[in-house]
Amino acid sequence: MNIPIANPPKPTKSEQQLHFLLNELTQSTDMFLNANGLPKFGLLKNRLNTRYVVYENNISFLDDTDFFDKLTSYGFNYLKTIFTNTTIKKAISILKGDPNHWYPDNLNDNLPIRISRDLFGNITYFNHPSYGTNLSSNLVSNAYIYNSNSALWDDNPTPYKLTSLPQELNEKYVPSINNLLTLLRKLPFSENDTTILLSWLINTVISENNILLELVGTNEINIEETQKIIKNLIDPSISPLKDFPRKPDEINQDALEEYLLSYQNIEQLNPKQEARIYEILSVSGSLTQFGKSKQNKFSISRPILISANESQIRSQRLRNKTVTLEVLHTKVDKLTEHEKQPFNSAHNELIEISSFIHRALDRYSPLPKPTLSDNSFPQLEKFIQIGLTLDKLYPQPTSFYESFKKWSIESQFHHLEDNDSAFLLYKWSKNNLNQSKSYSLKDWKNELEELAKEIDIDWINKSERKIGSEFKQAQPVLSKLGIKCESEGKTSRFVKWTVNTPETLLNQPPYKFEFKQGYEQSIV
Repeated sequence: MNIPIANPPKPTKSEQQLHFLLNELTQSTDMFLNANGLPKFGLLKNRLNTRYVVYENNISFLDDTDFFDKLTSYGFNYLKTIFTNTTIKKAISILKGDPNHWYPDNLNDNLPIRISRDLFGNITYFNHPSYGTNLSSNLVSNAYIYNSNSALWDDNPTPYKLTSLPQELNEKYVPSINNLLTLLRKLPFSENDTTILLSWLINTVISENNILLELVGTNEINIEETQKIIKNLIDPSISPLKDFPRKPDEINQDALEEYLLSYQNIEQLNPKQEARIYEILSVSGSLTQFGKSKQNKFSISRPILISANESQIRSQRLRNKTVTLEVLHTKVDKLTEHEKQPFNSAHNELIEISSFIHRALDRYSPLPKPTLSDNSFPQLEKFIQIGLTLDKLYPQPTSFYESFKKWSIESQFHHLEDNDSAFLLYKWSKNNLNQSKSYSLKDWKNELEELAKEIDIDWINKSERKIGSEFKQAQPVLSKLGIKCESEGKTSRFVKWTVNTPETLLNQPPYKFEFKQGYEQSIV
């Protein structure tokens, strides 16, 4: 006896649409490549499993408010189908829940946003997603890059005017940076820090060795305006300042959308956040673990700019890639419409001098290049070479060489993690050169009390035992300055500490350098 088997119910129109949409979206992205080799619509994930969507060269995320409209547009423009709102909502829900629908982006280098680098050392700066200037060869590039929703682009992009390399490294043959220097000198930094900032800006444009710039100070308005100007000089953005993400992995999304990551008002960084910052600064940084056994390297490298009331960097390896500058209380005015043209000129000059120095420091350039030895800051080597080259091209009363020498000493105290005792002893030594004093910790506390009041350090509540512990911690740093700080026994309030100061505080540079001839001379 044959028992009839009922046919399965025919899928509803909504179910048919959903099946069709998911089937189209989850095919290999190779089927959707446009003329520039980028996906028309791709569900991609990077090596950290951060998921993002590419549609017509624009990057989106499932949580973006306009993603719904983009999916509707994709269906109409490419699939010639008008999907219902219900179908699209269900598709988004399914895509969120199943990571298997997302394809590895296979990008072994930086995802190109604003600045693109190739394997041959060429750097292209884009002032529009489809229009960039090759800073290595002065050629205009019409290749597309991914378009960030947060980026500000030129409406009518034009190529930057790049100066040809001369036969010698001389200030007579270099591009003008008058507008750039004028703008930077209006910012609330000391003259020394302004010189260091210029080197950081150029390093951020041309170097893959990214450096974290940390702005510290108590004037929040000054810091905010300064940070906006710095961010927009390199990577103009609709939202130049962001709050630091609560979860370290959320930084990945920002790194997919912007070249220079900019976070404001950081109150405290935990070890996981510092580790993630280091990874983003370093393409080949530490490994990031997924699950219990699988490990992957972070595949996107970005420079980072942060601000805080005081230095938040505690990790030693991150300190080695950090430049901390103090924002002074000098008032910073917002850019007016009248000042936008000088700002644009300063931006153009930054790109032009970055290109010039990039080509001058190229290993095939015939120009002499600064070669470092005994470098105490190996992670900052390219940054230092840029600064020394600027000294050669633009002789100024305040040189990078002297500025960095001063900064290197001050930064060592920043890295002592709130070691008030060491900083006060350094200040005391500057006022008491060529002396030898031997006091108990109680007497040292009294001796340093007036200095503590002058620079607003909470000294009354500092115990003698804590002072002794901080003296001991600071001994290596003080020794580099020629200050001998030694205890006559174990740290206690009754033990005497002897401090010997030199005739002049040692201010030795943290590196040696010479300008060596370039490629052509070296092969003769």
